[in-house]
Amino acid sequence: MEPRLTNPFQSGGAFHEPAAPADEGIAPVVPLHAQQTAQPQPEATAPAGKQLAVRPAPGRAGELVRGWYGTALETSRAALSGNTVFREQLPSLAGLWREMAEADWVPEDAKLLRFLGRAYRLLLVLPASLVSYTALWLLQRPLRLFLAAAVSAIAAVFIFIFN
Repeated sequence: MEPRLTNPFQSGGAFHEPAAPADEGIAPVVPLHAQQTAQPQPEATAPAGKQLAVRPAPGRAGELVRGWYGTALETSRAALSGNTVFREQLPSLAGLWREMAEADWVPEDAKLLRFLGRAYRLLLVLPASLVSYTALWLLQRPLRLFLAAAVSAIAAVFIFIFN
């Protein structure tokens, strides 16, 4: 006899909660995915002498989770369909220099922030971009990488011999 594969979330599965006995009342329906309109609730009446078992609706924590989930969903949709680092063209070094010179990220009267931003761009962003763009350009084609490695090896040999 072959083992029978079952869905654990359907009746008879490992995670299935047993059905409520017929004498218990029905719990109210809790809306999912930040539904704003309330669903009509079935009339739930408790049998004589029994307490109605009702799960409390999510409070502040539930609102936070729904808000986070909504924001995460919007962000993932934008990442897949919008302009992201995977779809945008990288700015050129001239474009980075122009952004540094214009310094649109701070108000005109914030001289210290403008100076610090320009120093950051000049000392970190531009050199790192130059190195990264060069490495990216070399790695885009195998022949470029091979020729750069060959020229570097020849230069290293000449430096070693004639130094």
